[in-house]
Amino acid sequence: SRYEGFGLPALEALQLGCRSLLSSTPALREVAGTCADYFTPGSIDELTDALFKVLTEGVEQNPNLASGIDRAMKFSWLETAKSTAKVYHSLI
Repeated sequence: SRYEGFGLPALEALQLGCRSLLSSTPALREVAGTCADYFTPGSIDELTDALFKVLTEGVEQNPNLASGIDRAMKFSWLETAKSTAKVYHSLI
């Protein structure tokens, strides 16, 4: 995706411990951090190289994969609601 507002599908993949290949957009990088592989949107060469890497490497060759579950736990609906309420209160 080139126009992700948050990256909920990426977060869901992290929660499940899936290896993820994401477009290198700020929203997706913010969500997945170092726990995913990235490619520049529109770059066929980078996407091809990244797909090859993901498909040929074993899970154990990605040291950041296990930390994806921990990273996903930092995002919660409760914290989202608190942050949203804080913004609303600041506008009153």
